[in-house]
Amino acid sequence: SEKPRVFLLDRFSLVYTALAVPLVLYTSLLHHMIFGAKYEFLPLMFTSSYCAIGVVGSWLSFSVVHFTA
Repeated sequence: SEKPRVFLLDRFSLVYTALAVPLVLYTSLLHHMIFGAKYEFLPLMFTSSYCAIGVVGSWLSFSVVHFTA
């Protein structure tokens, strides 16, 4: 059909949001339990990578919507 589909959350956003829970659990609780004081950079690295993927994914989805409309 020619009617545009509108979703509150598309698949990428749904998966991205769902992956936030394990990331927060790891950075808040599990990292300290597993590694102690070693590898203190890992939670920040994982969070930064996660956010970078979100920014690029949002930019790509906006570009698709903008250029196909």
